[in-house]
Amino acid sequence: MFAPRPVVDDGYYVVVAETAEGDWMNAWIVGGRELSWDKPARVASQYPNARWRKLMMNLCQKEHKAWRKPLMEYLFSRIAGARALRLYYVGERTRPDGGEEPLIVQDLGYYSPRELEPSLAPTGYATLASGREVLNLALQDAH
Repeated sequence: MFAPRPVVDDGYYVVVAETAEGDWMNAWIVGGRELSWDKPARVASQYPNARWRKLMMNLCQKEHKAWRKPLMEYLFSRIAGARALRLYYVGERTRPDGGEEPLIVQDLGYYSPRELEPSLAPTGYATLASGREVLNLALQDAH
């Protein structure tokens, strides 16, 4: 299982629903609505079954990019009152000496069912770029 080379890449997803008020909440299938940037104690337990786990293991790879929008549409449909959805992958890489490199955050997508008028956009988190500031603060607090 680990020979000849152990796995060095690991990661987890943060799926964020954004409300009309600009608040963020967890939009993933498993867990409550409180948003957390922390790595789950057991990443595999975040998936309802093996099919979901397989899909999500591959979703961060470029060749599987086509699956992101349908997934975001589905997750968005499950959240009442959401105006947009954001999908992040938080990657970890283990060095040969066993230490961990800094976390790498990938913006995998943004979904909204319609174009918003600028006057309707929440002031705090209207774009992925502004959301990155919140993400960076959350990661700094976690480490």
